[in-house]
Amino acid sequence: MEYSPYDGRDWVRFEFEADKDVTIAKTFIFNKEDLYDEEDKSHEFSYEEASVTLIFGKLNTEGKYYEIEGRKLGISYNLFFDKDITIRTNYFTCYGISVFRHIAKIVTGDIKIGIDDRDCINKKTFEQLIEKFPTSYELKLYAEKRITAIIRDEFDKTIDAEKKYEKYMRKKYSKTDVIASDITKEFEKEKYNNIYEKLTEMLKNQDIYTEPVWQKQILEILTIIFPKYLHVLPEVPVNDYYASKKRRIDFTLIDYNGNIDIIEIKRPNDKSILTDYPYRENFVPLRELSGAIMQIEKYLFHLTKGGKKSETLVNEHFHSKFNSSLNIKIINPTGIVIMGRDKSLNKDQIADFEIIKRKYKNIIDIITYDDLLLRLKRIIEKYS
Repeated sequence: MEYSPYDGRDWVRFEFEADKDVTIAKTFIFNKEDLYDEEDKSHEFSYEEASVTLIFGKLNTEGKYYEIEGRKLGISYNLFFDKDITIRTNYFTCYGISVFRHIAKIVTGDIKIGIDDRDCINKKTFEQLIEKFPTSYELKLYAEKRITAIIRDEFDKTIDAEKKYEKYMRKKYSKTDVIASDITKEFEKEKYNNIYEKLTEMLKNQDIYTEPVWQKQILEILTIIFPKYLHVLPEVPVNDYYASKKRRIDFTLIDYNGNIDIIEIKRPNDKSILTDYPYRENFVPLRELSGAIMQIEKYLFHLTKGGKKSETLVNEHFHSKFNSSLNIKIINPTGIVIMGRDKSLNKDQIADFEIIKRKYKNIIDIITYDDLLLRLKRIIEKYS
């Protein structure tokens, strides 16, 4: 490190002559032994030669990292920089603040800045840290904000330090946050576009899919559209106390809290939801829809009636399928029915279908395949 004092005075060597350490820019700490040239160590003090060259770091034995002793930065651990990184002054001091003294407060070992090693802070991440490092002005605003929060009730008038601080922070981070947000939006848009195209293709060629394959594909799509569900649990046993036998629920969904819901998936069919002609001026559910609703209501009834016994049974089945610490709970489970198409329904049929869906809303969510496509479309529009 070559250092030239701003006032042109050779005060560094003067301090070394007195066997004192020298602190430069409130960050770097050197002693006489750190002088680069051996002749400098016995150099006679002079105001004429203001520039001094010091040993800041040395290439380690592996030849991959420059090692900087922690004492030169006033920290307990040593610092390593990949030799291919161009070292800059602002890596060590930002706005008069020592960067590594702050980092050293939260780490418990040597600090390594690298390019592709796993056991290091990646160069890109480190540069983001430097970019967002607090300025002295930011720290001043933060201090004013804290002080104002404490004493504002004791004075009739105080400046709105909190508003001032928040305004500054919004301005500082708005650009970088927008970049990160845009990347996320583009990723999400692409993800949901792919799902939309997949579902559209499946609906066009539904006859080529067997029932199990169809159900598996739809379940994968649903767990993305409804991310609260972590697991799909098939063939869940439930006791039917009235028939004195054990039944099996085709598919259940487990959320992140271990709550269980039931899902019934039927292949799409244009003629599976409502009658084509009204009965007493009402369009009523067809047998397939009524049957699916009844099936789920029965399963919900048996699950809740079983209480703790049902929970034990479901937990045993779940843990036999998944290596998870989740504990399954049966607390007001609900049902989902995925079936049919509603694109060919007229406005009166759609109105009656909405009444049917709302009638069961508290326990069963009835979703058509066109509903799914519409939901995906809306999500894609959001990220666009």
